[in-house]
Amino acid sequence: MNLSELIAMRGFDLSKKIKLVRHQDQNYDTQHLYFNRKEIDDIESYTIEHIMPQNPNLSAEWRQDLGTDWEEVQNTYLHTLGNLTLTRYNSELSDKPFTVKRDMDGGFADSPLRLNRGLGKLSVWNKDEITKRAHSLADQAVKVLEVKISLISLQIILS
Repeated sequence: MNLSELIAMRGFDLSKKIKLVRHQDQNYDTQHLYFNRKEIDDIESYTIEHIMPQNPNLSAEWRQDLGTDWEEVQNTYLHTLGNLTLTRYNSELSDKPFTVKRDMDGGFADSPLRLNRGLGKLSVWNKDEITKRAHSLADQAVKVLEVKISLISLQIILS
């Protein structure tokens, strides 16, 4: 298992990333979160959103989207990278069906964060989409880490 797969399937605590942004080059770190936006938002005002809700009593819409094994899907993928995102609308999104979370004002399709860019194009949120998104985000995380490690190595060599 490579680093990307490990990150994708084991989950990733986004709150730690948010805290790291404050202590590192904020412009570099936050530019990866935004999509076609020049303004920089206060990243600390975002909270972690579980796209598939944490509520064990999922609505009929969620159960249908997740399939007959919805309980297993929820238990397995709830806290993984693919099911987590950042938003300022956590309480408004709540346990609403995916299409409502996607299309509402402040929802995924309306988000200024690059992190949410693909969510606005999906018609359903299920195990396959969670897994695809987890692998995509993990691949991006590995690329960012590789660049930072290369820059650190270059600084050491030049020192």
